Amino acid sequence: MHISYSSPFYLHSMLFPNPKYLFHAGRLSRVRDIGYAGIEIVPIEYARHERRDFGKMLSDAGLGAILGWSLQPEHDLISRDPKRRIAGRDWLLRLIDYASELGATTIAGVNYAGVGCPESQMVSSMMWEEIVALYQKFADHAAEASIALCFEPTNQEENALINTIGQGLDFKKAVGRDNVGLLLDTYHLNKTEMDLVEAIEKSAGHLVHFHASEHHRGLLGSGNIPWTAVRKTLMQAGYSGIIVPEIFLHPSADEALSWETAEQAFSFLRSTFNAA
Repeated sequence: MHISYSSPFYLHSMLFPNPKYLFHAGRLSRVRDIGYAGIEIVPIEYARHERRDFGKMLSDAGLGAILGWSLQPEHDLISRDPKRRIAGRDWLLRLIDYASELGATTIAGVNYAGVGCPESQMVSSMMWEEIVALYQKFADHAAEASIALCFEPTNQEENALINTIGQGLDFKKAVGRDNVGLLLDTYHLNKTEMDLVEAIEKSAGHLVHFHASEHHRGLLGSGNIPWTAVRKTLMQAGYSGIIVPEIFLHPSADEALSWETAEQAFSFLRSTFNAA
């Protein structure tokens, strides 16, 4: 049996080299015509009025929105530099405004630590408690705006706080907010877990968002991710939410290749997850 979705696949805006490329009614219509139900948007370089305008364009095109954002080194919540930790706190609160302006109902990503921060310290119990308390405030503000949060465990090269499903579940339990859940990415699961499928099983009841990505971040179906087992396990875990293909193209890739990749990804997801 295949897990069956109506149309839960969202396109990731990072597939296109220009952050504002999709800020165009005709291109949004093309996204919809491919079959995507929405877009995971990285809001960088958008002014406030542009986010509002983009949100309206998405709504007019019949597309949903998720705000995808990972904290950068200058916003690292586990940095030794207190200025960076304060900047991270301010960014978290700003993301809620960004999501509201875009009409997004979810904020997803590595939103608990700076990505790729070699200076990040190993997290002490005091620092853990501080980050948990900060994330609780973040979640409470998001709940007031009817926004869900999902945080992504990533490999050890990207952060020093949450690398495994077990650590992610511990963090979710410590935060203790109903609007907080997990974002799983098959690329990271493949690197950090002994058994990728078993890790997905453990996420049952806690999974809010899902990134489909190969072990090399290339075209879906061209790597070593066991997609049939992933599909079956998501079904058993009761997950019926959004799936976003996360594929990284070379910076020199043109828009034709981006569109071709978007179409290939949707076709792969539809055949893998929606086949009869």
